[in-house]
Amino acid sequence: VIYFPQDAYPSEECIRSAYEEELRKLGEEMVQFETARGWLRGSPDVNFAAYDREGGRLRTLYILNIANWSDERAANVTFLFKENEYPIAARNGAIEVITVSQSIAVMPDSQDMDVMDIQEEEGKFRIMLQSDKGGNLSIFSPRYPQIPKSITVDKGGIQEVILSLS
Repeated sequence: VIYFPQDAYPSEECIRSAYEEELRKLGEEMVQFETARGWLRGSPDVNFAAYDREGGRLRTLYILNIANWSDERAANVTFLFKENEYPIAARNGAIEVITVSQSIAVMPDSQDMDVMDIQEEEGKFRIMLQSDKGGNLSIFSPRYPQIPKSITVDKGGIQEVILSLS
């Protein structure tokens, strides 16, 4: 609850700017909390939703470019993961999806590729995928910079991709 002593609604001019500033501060505080699990710094042209699953072990971010009036092919946003920032292009006409575990995040470039699970095991990551034709995966890993930044999956179906840390 944000309390102002004026007898006015938050949208009234006498308190609107102060109310907006308080909301902005609260939003910034929440972003600091959420970056450990993956979050976005968006733009007016991009909306997103974050869903935690598997008891918080995984988070899925759904990113939508809502600037359908724009001639631009994509809108830029920033993926915040731990202390790192990664530029993301949110394409027009596509829902971008990032699946985040404790140590890595995976973003397919294909609309029909789903990351079903990410498991961290001793010395490796096991990524479970489902797709009908394959595609490319962008990998974000602030903790393990030796992991490839991109992986190509040649075929479709349900499959497992292993990322070795050695």
